[in-house]
Amino acid sequence: QLPRSRAVVEAFFSHADADGDGRVTMCEFRHFCAERERQLREVYDGMDKSGSGKLTSDDLKRGAQELGVKISSEQLRLLHRRADESEKHGVISFADFRSFLLLLPEVNPPAVFEAFSTTVLVDHAQSECTPPPELGPYRERHAAPHLGSTAAAASSGSSSSSSSQGALSFPLAALPLAPFAALSNLLFPSSEDYDDSRASALASKLYSGCVAGAVSRTVTAPIDRTKMLMQVSSAKSPVRVRDAVQAILSEGGVSAFFRGNSVNVLKIAPETSIKFVAFDQCKTVLADDPGNCTVGERLVAGSAAGALAQAVIYPLEICKTRLAVSAPGIYSGIVHCLRTVVRKEGGAALYQGLGTSIVGIMPYAGIDLTVNSLLKDCVGGFYAEKAQEPGVPAVLACGMLSSTCAMLLTYPLNLVRTRLQASGMPGSTRFLGPIDCVRQTWAGGGLKAFYRGLGPNMLKVLPATSISYAVFDTLSGG
Repeated sequence: QLPRSRAVVEAFFSHADADGDGRVTMCEFRHFCAERERQLREVYDGMDKSGSGKLTSDDLKRGAQELGVKISSEQLRLLHRRADESEKHGVISFADFRSFLLLLPEVNPPAVFEAFSTTVLVDHAQSECTPPPELGPYRERHAAPHLGSTAAAASSGSSSSSSSQGALSFPLAALPLAPFAALSNLLFPSSEDYDDSRASALASKLYSGCVAGAVSRTVTAPIDRTKMLMQVSSAKSPVRVRDAVQAILSEGGVSAFFRGNSVNVLKIAPETSIKFVAFDQCKTVLADDPGNCTVGERLVAGSAAGALAQAVIYPLEICKTRLAVSAPGIYSGIVHCLRTVVRKEGGAALYQGLGTSIVGIMPYAGIDLTVNSLLKDCVGGFYAEKAQEPGVPAVLACGMLSSTCAMLLTYPLNLVRTRLQASGMPGSTRFLGPIDCVRQTWAGGGLKAFYRGLGPNMLKVLPATSISYAVFDTLSGG
């Protein structure tokens, strides 16, 4: 496919025009093609050490990555389908590999959107409902993909690998990576399925994701606490934004806005790591090609991983909510809160609202992935016509819009969960279960009552997404 954008043409000339006279002779063009084919052969032989030609989706993704080419899941499936239809029984020859990668467009908006949505860890307004990013076909600690122009990288595989090796130079100087590496080695023990590369990829993603999530949640903690106070307020005396803000300030000034944030930050590492590993395992069981999941397979595997993570860390969710909505002096900290709940209400109280939380994961993730897929097609087509790749703002905007749609449609479940978590506290309404909570909430204000606190939650979307991405991208070396 002939290049259409000025950047790609200029990149081609910078590499093919050996004597710099502004023209590419036939000799220079042949030399350029021979060098490109040599790079392709090195990548292919490096992946196909057995000589069988049985390349997996992870192999192909890595090959494209080393060559500086973006590739989407649909394009990968097309290559495998061609290999199967040509009676090669899944064997991908070097000729197939070469032709496929050479014909991939340099400007590939669908692949850019997909790379962002499946590899970058962004802290959404309801991040517990979103599937984790892919660990990816990495053989070393690797940075999140940079979403700028790929024209220069497309002509050299060395630039990609060199940038990845330096990706963790800033994080290592800022915070110790060792705890995350130890956690990843525990979660990914050495075996045929989980080698050191998977453990290092997990350590890198965990480190960047946890720091990004901690910064994002701390910045948006005042909005989150305001929202929860509005959600648990009774029908007789509903709390408005101004009432919540004044009540929080009267408790202890600005610092009172951050009550409960410590446990919200504390649960990021276990929740994220469990989702990573469970998602990876679920894909192996559920997907026909775990390295190249369809949207439906990603939805089911991501929902199962999210449900497991919620079940494991749910007592911390109870603690976060109760510390945020309780009056001063009821709980002195995380441990005291957990002990008090167990002593006064029994161990089962630590799991109030868990069923509602798990039920809400599938519709949220389904709406989020579906809307994001539609936006990807529309916006990707727009940029493809202009022969440009979408930048970070466009991709982030699509992600925020899809997560906002999912949040709007599933917000009543979020409210019911929060009210159940606070049930039984001094001064709060006690519910017998989810159905009773729904009945009492409806009786207290109809449909409108299920959207208390929606305003603050909407205000949280932009800063939560933008801040977490900015920090993640910085720490990942993007």
